[in-house]
Amino acid sequence: TAQTEERSKLLANRSAAHAKLGDYEAALADAEEAARLQPDWPKAWARKGKALTCLQRHKAAASAYARGLEMALTLMQKNDERHERELEALQKQAKTASDSYMALLGETE
Repeated sequence: TAQTEERSKLLANRSAAHAKLGDYEAALADAEEAARLQPDWPKAWARKGKALTCLQRHKAAASAYARGLEMALTLMQKNDERHERELEALQKQAKTASDSYMALLGETE
């Protein structure tokens, strides 16, 4: 839901603020909750990776970053597919409009 997405965004931003202040445990807690709420959002995983890196938990950080990268690639693929469908629809509309216009010109000549 939109409310869940907004909460996840707020938690991820607060995680970044905690990390900037050096409170890496709080940063990790917020990042983990953001990722739990919105597991397909790459930024939540990046925030988790950052907090884990700062806590010197490099193996777990690498895993979080990898999950974020996986989510980012999935989103890019979905966006590419959506854009392709939109382009096809626009091309069909343009062809129909063009055909109608040409027919109209043909009728008036």
